Amino acid sequence: MSWNSDDKTYRVTVDRGTKVTNVVCIGMDAIDSELEGVYLDTSHLPDWVQRKLAVLAMTDPKPPPNQIDGVGVRINEDTFWIYHE
Repeated sequence: MSWNSDDKTYRVTVDRGTKVTNVVCIGMDAIDSELEGVYLDTSHLPDWVQRKLAVLAMTDPKPPPNQIDGVGVRINEDTFWIYHE
């Protein structure tokens, strides 16, 4: 697994029951992130995050995780790493 070129990746966790979405920025540029926080559901995320999340949601959640270049990685059923656009 590799990191994206600007080294800013978002860990997005979506609760399957409530749809509450938690976003945490990880990486060297994480301190500059305004995206971090808790959202009522994924529709409140920026469009570019919603698009990447939709692509990753179509992948198999079982290990090993499959990376999609420029998009991110699905870690498990509820957790995704989204590469910064």
